[in-house]
Amino acid sequence: MTESNQTPEEAKISLIQRIKRGEKNLSGIDLSGVDLSRANLDGVDLSGADLSKANLSGIDLSGAGLSKANLREANLSSMDLILANLSGSNLSRAELSGANLGGSNLSSANLSRAKLNSADLSWTKLNSADLSWADLNGAYLDSADLSGANLSWANLNSADLRFANLSRTKFENATVTQARFGQNEGIDEALKADLIKRGAKF
Repeated sequence: MTESNQTPEEAKISLIQRIKRGEKNLSGIDLSGVDLSRANLDGVDLSGADLSKANLSGIDLSGAGLSKANLREANLSSMDLILANLSGSNLSRAELSGANLGGSNLSSANLSRAKLNSADLSWTKLNSADLSWADLNGAYLDSADLSGANLSWANLNSADLRFANLSRTKFENATVTQARFGQNEGIDEALKADLIKRGAKF
């Protein structure tokens, strides 16, 4: 059967085989809903790929190219995404609990309603990212660039935001009980007082 005559499921199986063979350029491919939990995607270019509802839990995506990828509702829990390029990607409602995103690029990414509890987002570029309604309970955001990010209605309880750039960051209706702040660029005295009143620690 030629590739053009493959059913969608057969095409996805073929793509998984390509990944397992070590192919690195997979930009724009459709892997929606596929279980990739055992695949090695280290250094793979998945920019613009459709990975919505895919199972990527526990795999190594460090250094992977995922810019403008569709990862809506994907399972990326406990994943290694260190230094990954996820700029402009759609991660809305994605499961990222316990994931390591240290130093990754998530600028302008859609992370609305994403589950990021206990995730490591230290030194991450989150400028202009949409984190509204995201669960960031216990997340590490120290030294992250959150300039222009939307954290409205986000759960930041017990999160660590020390040294983060918070210039023009929106905190409307975000919960910040026991969240740790300090040495933050972009926080004025009025915002600091408001955050302390809501339970934040400085």
